[in-house]
Amino acid sequence: SFLCEKAHSVYKYCDGAGAYVRAHGILMTVAWAAVIPCGVFFACFKNSFAALAENGLWFKLHRAVQMLGVVLACAGFAVIVIGYKKAKMKHFVLTHARVGLAVVVLAILQPLNAFVRPHKPGPDDVHAHPHSGWRTAWEVFHKKTGYGVLMLSWSNILLAFDLVEFQLDSYEGLRHALEAAFFTLAGAWLVAGYTCSVRKWRGAQRRRPGATDDDKLEPLLI
Repeated sequence: SFLCEKAHSVYKYCDGAGAYVRAHGILMTVAWAAVIPCGVFFACFKNSFAALAENGLWFKLHRAVQMLGVVLACAGFAVIVIGYKKAKMKHFVLTHARVGLAVVVLAILQPLNAFVRPHKPGPDDVHAHPHSGWRTAWEVFHKKTGYGVLMLSWSNILLAFDLVEFQLDSYEGLRHALEAAFFTLAGAWLVAGYTCSVRKWRGAQRRRPGATDDDKLEPLLI
């Protein structure tokens, strides 16, 4: 077909890379649509759930889940690089591939910069503020970079769905499955994030100075 010929001519596609492309798509979708958003959720809404806030459970879960997500992302990256090499295709020609490289590099840097985070003053540090100086700067950088990498990864997944080689008949079932999984998971995380953000905001409203009795009695959950 014309589509198949176009894929062959532009991407020098060969069936030998098919298994690697499938593994890459599955690993990246699991990493960026399921695992890593879960770790972000634990950190972002740690004070919204008593079980997460107790004994720093949120941090243990956040660290473990994010490390798993980074491992899966790195595995997905390695798989497609090997696939391209075996198929004798040029690396990082596509915009999707270049953005993917940036996403993986930034994902690896996230846990690394967490290891060098400034010490958070404890209760005995009477002259130190827990959110001052380098600690505050690091928290802003770590959080904003994390959100940015996640959004960039989601954009790159959407870009992958439109790749010409992904329109081949041999990938039709995989493409539909990954699209369904991605949009379902992304939608669920967005709804959960919105719901918890409203819950967080309402809690802050009830605690603010001058809050009325009606504010304090307002349900926490929408």
